[in-house]
Amino acid sequence: MNAPTSFITGIARKAPGAWSWAGLAAGGVIVYLVSSALTPRTMDVLISLFIYMAGAVGWNIIGGIGGQFSLVHAAFVGAGSYTAIMVTREPLGLSAPVAMLFAIVVGAVLALIVGSFLFFLRGILFAIASLAVAMAIMAWMTIWEFTGASQNLSGVGSLIPRRPEQFNYAIVVVVAAIGISLLVQHSRYGLRLKSVRDDQEVADSLGVSPFWTKLRAMVLSGAIMGAVGALIAWQVGSVEPFSAFSLNWTINFIVMAVIGGLGTIWGPAIGAVIIYYGLTVLLQGFPYVNLVVSGLLMIVLITLLPGGLIGGVKHVIERARTRHGTPQTPPTTTATTAVPAG
Repeated sequence: MNAPTSFITGIARKAPGAWSWAGLAAGGVIVYLVSSALTPRTMDVLISLFIYMAGAVGWNIIGGIGGQFSLVHAAFVGAGSYTAIMVTREPLGLSAPVAMLFAIVVGAVLALIVGSFLFFLRGILFAIASLAVAMAIMAWMTIWEFTGASQNLSGVGSLIPRRPEQFNYAIVVVVAAIGISLLVQHSRYGLRLKSVRDDQEVADSLGVSPFWTKLRAMVLSGAIMGAVGALIAWQVGSVEPFSAFSLNWTINFIVMAVIGGLGTIWGPAIGAVIIYYGLTVLLQGFPYVNLVVSGLLMIVLITLLPGGLIGGVKHVIERARTRHGTPQTPPTTTATTAVPAG
């Protein structure tokens, strides 16, 4: 093995995810540098794409890495959206950075409250209960006079970021979301979270608290959703409960994560690119075709590539290595089988 190869291999072993961190940083910088050359239409499309990427990555922390099929995330998105709009209105009149911070905190706190009782349930009961909570919160928001009930609530125009500023916020949010996913994936906490996902009883017997481990993941996921909700509210300029708390947000994030690769780092982001840009934007003139294509794509991937696109690519690489007799790097041994970092 020559010196450059040894150096690269050494970095990969001593700093797991180093290349993902480098790619993430480089991608964020490149997108920021080219932003001045983008048209308003392109910038708007990219903001929406970054919203879906961050949302899919955020859901994947609890749904993929944590293995908890949560359907409550639309509530966190809606809470972030309403917070980002309401704090800019009188009597607070807060600036955009503070509004974003408030949205993140509200999303995290709501996730903490909801997760505190949802995680007493498991499996299908957890999924059904999380759906019921999301629907109950949306129903409550339609009658809560403090937030305008079912009426459209507009933000203060001068305090809502303009498109270029929204674009910069979107870059920060999606980079932060993927960065948090990287930290979870390559940390001791991430190993505990995966062990709870793979076998909760065994993890509990080894001293890992399933309840607190899952709750931390839910809070991280809720914080990201709060930021996503703020971006959505700023992009529209107003909020109302039926769209802000729509279950479509959760469903879209799940579909994107599944197609890209559950439990991986880059899979949900890639899934967002395929579903939003590849199907929604390019097929926007055919409103029903994109739904049919995305449904068929999901069926095919689940059948042929249960690990999503990332899992499929890794499988092909492993088979190619085996065919050419290239020894594979032995995986890090843990108490349970961990999901490969994507």
